[in-house]
Formats: sequence, structure tokens, C-alpha cells
Amino acid sequence: MKVTEKNQQTHTVNGKEIKAELVEGKATTNELGQFGDKIGTFQTTSGTKEDNKAILNELNTDANTITDKQTLTLTLPNGTTCEATSTRTLTNVGTDGKGSAHYTVTTTQPVVTDRPNQ
Repeated sequence: MKVTEKNQQTHTVNGKEIKAELVEGKATTNELGQFGDKIGTFQTTSGTKEDNKAILNELNTDANTITDKQTLTLTLPNGTTCEATSTRTLTNVGTDGKGSAHYTVTTTQPVVTDRPNQ
């Protein structure tokens, strides 16, 4: 089965929205009907100890929340297509409103709809 994705994402750091860098792709399921996907606060590093330490500090102390509405278009071997839409949230914001090293991911149940063959 072939899979394509479309994402609408917001990312806030310490309550301020920052530009979300989306990486959308295509996949083919394995023999079990599975494929991989990632959501995260990906950072670019120079590789120096100082840069890595600064990034780690930000990820462990800044309040990060990413909310991603994802629509997957699934094309079955017979050409039939459907869409599955869900929302997932990644955050390290605690009940006190502060960031921590503990991140949680929550997702909604996907809503699946038929797509007329094009």
C-alpha cells in the first residue's frame, strides 16, 4: 500500500509560536502493513560539545508544544484510496506550565474517510 502525508503543525516554545519545519514524505507499507513516521523538536547542531549542551539544555528546560494535524492518503493495491486524519501533540509542559526533560505524546483516534477514485 502506498502512503502520502499532509501536515498542519504549530510549534510553541515558552508560549511563543515559532515557524514549524515540516518534512512530508511518501512511504510504502511493509509486509505487515506498517510504516514509520516521526514527530519531534529536531535541532541542527554543529556537533561541538558546547552546541550540543546548549541544545540539550533548551530541550530540557524550554516549554515545547508541537500540535500536528496529519492526513494520510492510503492507496490500496487495487487503486482504492482513503484518508485517515488524526491530531498528535508532543509536549514537555507540566501542570506548572514549565518545560522539563519529560516529553509526552498524545494522539486522537484517526478518522477514516473514503476518497473517490480520481
